[in-house]
Amino acid sequence: MENYVITQAFLDKMNEVFDYTILKEDIFDKDDIEHEVSSIEVKDHVPYFVCRKHVLIDGEPRLLEFGYKINEKIKHQVIEDAPNSIARYTNYETGLYNRRYYHEQVKKYPCTGLAFLNIDHLRSINKKYGRLVGDETIAFVSQVIRIRLGPDDVGIRYGTNDFMLVFYHLDELAFIERLKDIHNIVQAYTNTQYPDLKLTVSIGGAYRNDIVANLIDTCDDALYEAKQSENALIIK
Repeated sequence: MENYVITQAFLDKMNEVFDYTILKEDIFDKDDIEHEVSSIEVKDHVPYFVCRKHVLIDGEPRLLEFGYKINEKIKHQVIEDAPNSIARYTNYETGLYNRRYYHEQVKKYPCTGLAFLNIDHLRSINKKYGRLVGDETIAFVSQVIRIRLGPDDVGIRYGTNDFMLVFYHLDELAFIERLKDIHNIVQAYTNTQYPDLKLTVSIGGAYRNDIVANLIDTCDDALYEAKQSENALIIK
């Protein structure tokens, strides 16, 4: 099993992205993958999405644990078998909903606006800076989405670097401003360990009262146009 090499500056950045990070003495066999997992755990009566990675810091092996609080929307929308519902509908790496949630709970219902967000050049980021930085990039974008969505809105991890944003009860101006806000916050991202790393996203959106599934093609077209310009926001 590979150990990621990280620095204190990188840990400081992770503290900004995640709800908590902990370094533990790594006493486990590196071939024992049981401890390098994602899971849902309860700490002080609060549910978290928890991830663990074997890392090296200052040449010493450690077990890095980091996690997100499960957001209020998930807690209030899960049905009677809450633990099974969370596992069923959640993408553990991001704390957002997964595609299963889209297919079973979202696509057949109306919304006021829909958007697709794509992280630009994620494959190049993984290749140049390493997958841990790529994972941090995904986590950061997911955190921005979680923070900037309204309490009635839904964020879905739709693919490796693709996200679906479903909006309810927003007028068109608020819809546009919400997407601009997400776009600009991501663009302002800085990484002290890799100051040359520039993070951008392309967003394609559609604003109209309609069934979510009916807006997919329009959003796809808008995202395609945004990707041609790169780091663009296109709304149709």
